[in-house]
Amino acid sequence: MRSVLIGLVLTVICLILPMAEVHAEEAETTQVIIHYNPLEGDTTNWSLWVWGGDAEGARYPFTSVDENGVKTAEIKLLGQFSTVGFIVSTEDWVKDGGDQMINIVNGVGEVVVNGHGLDTAEGSGNAPKLWLIVGILLVIIYITVMEQLRRRRPVTV
Repeated sequence: MRSVLIGLVLTVICLILPMAEVHAEEAETTQVIIHYNPLEGDTTNWSLWVWGGDAEGARYPFTSVDENGVKTAEIKLLGQFSTVGFIVSTEDWVKDGGDQMINIVNGVGEVVVNGHGLDTAEGSGNAPKLWLIVGILLVIIYITVMEQLRRRRPVTV
């Protein structure tokens, strides 16, 4: 009798108090697929710096290369984003192009990027030489002007 009563109480408790369903929440992710076609003959070890929205970025390697030399990276970012940014660069931050954005639709974004060559985001790569030449010319002009002004002033003692 006692066991029947305990069974009845447990049955009532199970019916009255709904059991909490335990669901493992699936993490929200954004999938990004980037196809990169480097310039012909380019053997640079390129990788990707990828970030979603305002989140911190991280470096990702290319995961495959097809028969035409097109490198592909399939990346899952933790979180849902409407846009994802990326930079093709080396570990030393030599860039091939600049910051680029991918629009995400239904949690997935895919893009094909063609290689530009080294440092196209920063200019021609000859910028330091150009500034050196301009700097030297400015110094020469300054010295010439100062010498002309010195010659025109009378010296008073």
